[in-house]
Amino acid sequence: MIAFIGRLYRNHGQTCDRIFYLLFAFCYAHRFVGSTLLLGLLPSFLYKASYGAALSVLSFLLLLELCAEESRTLRLIKIGIPACGLLYGFSGGNLNIVALCCLIALSAGKDAKKIVSIALGLGVTLLCVTFLASQMGYIPYYIYDNGGHNFGSVYSTDFAAHIFYFLLIYRVLKKERFSRYQYIGLAVFTWYLYRLTRARATLICMLLFLVVCGFIDRNQNEKKKGTKEEKEPWSSLRRYARSGLLFGLHMVYVLMACGSFLAVLCFQNVRSYPRALQTVGARLEMSRTAFQQYGVTLLGQKIYEKGNGGIKGDAGAYFFLDCSYVRILIINGILIFVIALVICTYLQGRALARGQWYLAAALSLIALHSVIEHHLLEFWYNTFVLLAFSRWESDEAGMIPKQRI
Repeated sequence: MIAFIGRLYRNHGQTCDRIFYLLFAFCYAHRFVGSTLLLGLLPSFLYKASYGAALSVLSFLLLLELCAEESRTLRLIKIGIPACGLLYGFSGGNLNIVALCCLIALSAGKDAKKIVSIALGLGVTLLCVTFLASQMGYIPYYIYDNGGHNFGSVYSTDFAAHIFYFLLIYRVLKKERFSRYQYIGLAVFTWYLYRLTRARATLICMLLFLVVCGFIDRNQNEKKKGTKEEKEPWSSLRRYARSGLLFGLHMVYVLMACGSFLAVLCFQNVRSYPRALQTVGARLEMSRTAFQQYGVTLLGQKIYEKGNGGIKGDAGAYFFLDCSYVRILIINGILIFVIALVICTYLQGRALARGQWYLAAALSLIALHSVIEHHLLEFWYNTFVLLAFSRWESDEAGMIPKQRI
């Protein structure tokens, strides 16, 4: 029976791949709509039932691939990651994590550029629909106390985060380097976006990404011109510094997670913070409160949160875990937290090993952005998390780095 299913999949492999891309597009659109106020326009039962049906088809497609998979490593990946997701789901966890684990396993060997291209095209379209619906009065349009406009998203920072991730995907997909005028235009747009949404963390990360991309463009331009570095007595020191920098970039998710936990442990009263850091101090205070009240478990737990600044729904005190690392560890548990760090670190290692500097820069800025925002494992924001075992151009193995870092 297993052999028959394997032959069936191999004979219709392209059809199954198309089904996967369609399922990914549906799951992406489904969760994207769920992160906006467009959700209020849809019947609740139909919205939930369609997601359950999509998860069922994903599971069946994964079973087909397992029967046909010949690589022992890929088979282990396609069994292990979904099994951890199902274990988390059966313990009462969020179905989005189960869907994420299935999508990561099914993305193994698939075209990475096609996956992020689908996310970019579909995401920009849905964001425009959300924006227009909010302006035309079909969905609520909020202006918060800090002056941030939500433009149909649940909160203004969510709208800015979508644009941040779209910028990262566009830069990774674009083969030509940005011109000087494009950099100026993007910098002005970033500042204007901040003025509308008041998303400071996204502003900083977008500007840093533009600066890093500028350095990458300049370095690649010098290589094309054949510029050679002269031998200097500091060359060995530079080599060690470069190795240290590459190692730091490789382990950036681990470093950011440790930094977040250290900041929470060393937290003092928010009143002692300068005014510019009051928001950071408030988030540290909420993270520390969550650790004290709920602690850490293997498979996560449900906690009571009050988001949206007390604007949406019943009024009340704001309590929301914005830091991705703290949020994953407390809500999703140690198991999902470790898997997330391993997958993100492995993906960063692949990017560095193949010299995909724009992708490495994007992943590094995502790691930094995740210290303040909670979108690290939300694939309708961070689609890159699905690409750990995907296939890039001129990468037939689709999984194993070509050189050591």
